Amino acid sequence: MKHYVIGCVAVLAVFAMAQVGGAAVSFDFNSGLQGWSSYGGITTDSGLHLTGGPDGSQSRFHVGDFDLAGWGMGDMSPVVNLTGLSKMSVDAKLTDPVPLDPYVGTKELEFMLAVGYAEWTKKVTLTSSYQTFSVDFVALTPNYYANLTPYFGALPALNNPALKIKLVMRNASGSGVGELQYDNVNVTPEPASLALLGLGVIAAVRRRR
Repeated sequence: MKHYVIGCVAVLAVFAMAQVGGAAVSFDFNSGLQGWSSYGGITTDSGLHLTGGPDGSQSRFHVGDFDLAGWGMGDMSPVVNLTGLSKMSVDAKLTDPVPLDPYVGTKELEFMLAVGYAEWTKKVTLTSSYQTFSVDFVALTPNYYANLTPYFGALPALNNPALKIKLVMRNASGSGVGELQYDNVNVTPEPASLALLGLGVIAAVRRRR
């Protein structure tokens, strides 16, 4: 009976932590663009693939002509409150929509949190097939304006009313036309922290036995 009680308390504690820590943020694009917008000097087209996602559902796409002048292409989420969350992931790939002008160069995607021009980022390397990329907030490093301004050296408060998620391809060495496709942008609590809480509760209950 005691073991049953301990298990129930641990489960309830983990559930409570998930509730207190913050609700997960998810963009699956199955109900449209969900507030995302595009920007960047080499943007040529963007929108939704009706059946282009990794599971056959709707996904977001963004096309850039890297032969044109400009720093790159990027998409950003609406303002999000990430209080209590610590990890983000995305399913993404880069394809060649124009066979006569395929993309040539490093297929690097910057996955970032941003407040205006201040950005905290981590780069991942894309292929032409969907892969799931996962990044812990603690792995993000200040970039560009954030790196130049001491005030912005650390990640902002995760409930910052200006905080957004950005997905950016920069024109460092690329040429040709590339299409960024992505889906299932998720921001969640760190599972390990929830597990540790459960273990702590179990230990506390055992000490009381």
